[in-house]
Amino acid sequence: MKKIIYTVACLMLLMGMSCSKSEDAAQVGIQQLSLPGTLSLAVANTAQLTATTSPANVTRPYQLTWSSDNEAVATVDQNGKVTAVAAGTANIRAQVYENGEAQKIAAATVVTVKSFTMTLDKATGTLEIGATETLKPTVSPEGATYTLQWTSSAETIASVNEQGVVTARNVGEATITAKVKEQPSVLVTYKVTVGAGEVNPGAGVGDIPNGGNW
Repeated sequence: MKKIIYTVACLMLLMGMSCSKSEDAAQVGIQQLSLPGTLSLAVANTAQLTATTSPANVTRPYQLTWSSDNEAVATVDQNGKVTAVAAGTANIRAQVYENGEAQKIAAATVVTVKSFTMTLDKATGTLEIGATETLKPTVSPEGATYTLQWTSSAETIASVNEQGVVTARNVGEATITAKVKEQPSVLVTYKVTVGAGEVNPGAGVGDIPNGGNW
């Protein structure tokens, strides 16, 4: 009797294993993983990487883990979001895991991080009290996301707003600075001299028609 029970148990176990293998065989697993070959970002900018699997009808459960070989240049979270940290290059890698085990299926993207550069349309200028002037900076790389921070060394002489509009307020000199918030070491300056302007002397003797009397 014990032999019969043992035999039945073995048969059930084998059948279960067979079914499990059959179910696994019926599932479609990943054969290939691909990512964009290269990615270019400016400092502090981000990008979302999306891995493409092949074949298209994958049904076997899997997980992707993401890693960077140079986190001083670029980091990546476990959703594939890349953040540029500093100028340089880094390899971002996606690895396939099935049932907690790493598979021989992975892909990588080479990320190049570029520093910001900035120039200004002029370095110096003069304004009369009450006059305004709009400064025009050019920032590279083109298409990057950034924020400019404007400051004046002497707000009582010349102030500047967030759009780079300088307003002359009192006689004197001031230095206007534009700085890239994402990379504060990148900045340009503009030195403005504010003058009183021409003073209207008003009416005098020479203004009296025909030399008339007072």
